Amino acid sequence: MKKQILAVDDSKAIRFLLQTVLGKDYQVITVPDGYSAMYYLANRELPDLIIADPQLPDMEEWELIAQLSTSGL
Repeated sequence: MKKQILAVDDSKAIRFLLQTVLGKDYQVITVPDGYSAMYYLANRELPDLIIADPQLPDMEEWELIAQLSTSGL
Protein backbone atom coordinates (compact mmCIF):
# COMPACT_ATOMS: atom_id res chain seq x y z
CA MET A 1 0.00 0.00 0.00
CA LYS A 2 1.29 3.45 -0.92
CA LYS A 3 2.06 5.99 1.77
CA GLN A 4 -0.45 8.83 1.98
CA ILE A 5 0.17 12.55 1.51
CA LEU A 6 -2.40 15.22 2.29
CA ALA A 7 -1.80 18.34 0.18
CA VAL A 8 -3.59 21.52 1.25
CA ASP A 9 -3.51 24.45 -1.18
CA ASP A 10 -6.11 26.86 -2.54
CA SER A 11 -4.46 26.82 -5.97
CA LYS A 12 -5.99 24.18 -8.22
CA ALA A 13 -2.82 24.24 -10.35
CA ILE A 14 -0.58 23.47 -7.35
CA ARG A 15 -2.87 20.66 -6.21
CA PHE A 16 -2.81 19.21 -9.74
CA LEU A 17 0.99 19.50 -9.87
CA LEU A 18 1.44 17.75 -6.51
CA GLN A 19 -1.00 15.02 -7.53
CA THR A 20 0.78 14.52 -10.87
CA VAL A 21 4.33 14.52 -9.56
CA LEU A 22 3.84 12.69 -6.27
CA GLY A 23 0.98 10.45 -7.35
CA LYS A 24 3.35 8.04 -9.06
CA ASP A 25 4.81 6.90 -5.74
CA TYR A 26 2.26 8.06 -3.14
CA GLN A 27 -1.47 8.21 -2.61
CA VAL A 28 -2.06 11.97 -2.74
CA ILE A 29 -5.23 13.46 -1.26
CA THR A 30 -5.74 17.13 -2.12
CA VAL A 31 -8.02 19.66 -0.42
CA PRO A 32 -8.50 23.36 -1.21
CA ASP A 33 -8.66 24.89 2.27
CA GLY A 34 -7.88 24.50 5.95
CA TYR A 35 -11.38 23.51 7.04
CA SER A 36 -11.48 20.72 4.47
CA ALA A 37 -8.11 19.52 5.74
CA MET A 38 -9.30 19.51 9.36
CA TYR A 39 -12.48 17.64 8.34
CA TYR A 40 -10.44 15.05 6.45
CA LEU A 41 -8.04 14.57 9.36
CA ALA A 42 -10.86 14.23 11.89
CA ASN A 43 -12.67 11.58 9.86
CA ARG A 44 -9.92 9.52 8.27
CA GLU A 45 -6.69 7.78 9.12
CA LEU A 46 -3.83 10.24 9.50
CA PRO A 47 -1.64 10.61 6.40
CA ASP A 48 2.08 9.96 6.49
CA LEU A 49 2.83 13.53 5.38
CA ILE A 50 0.94 16.83 5.19
CA ILE A 51 1.99 19.50 2.70
CA ALA A 52 0.22 22.77 3.45
CA ASP A 53 0.23 26.27 2.06
CA PRO A 54 0.69 28.56 5.11
CA GLN A 55 -1.62 31.18 3.56
CA LEU A 56 -5.05 29.65 3.11
CA PRO A 57 -8.13 31.72 2.22
CA ASP A 58 -10.27 30.48 5.13
CA MET A 59 -7.67 30.83 7.91
CA GLU A 60 -5.14 33.28 9.19
CA GLU A 61 -1.53 32.78 8.08
CA TRP A 62 -0.09 29.57 9.61
CA GLU A 63 -3.37 28.91 11.51
CA LEU A 64 -3.75 25.39 10.09
CA ILE A 65 -0.24 24.50 11.22
CA ALA A 66 -0.89 25.92 14.69
CA GLN A 67 -4.15 23.96 14.99
CA LEU A 68 -2.48 20.75 13.89
CA SER A 69 0.36 21.14 16.36
CA THR A 70 -2.03 21.67 19.29
CA SER A 71 -4.80 19.26 18.28
CA GLY A 72 -3.13 16.07 19.39
CA LEU A 73 -3.67 14.41 15.99
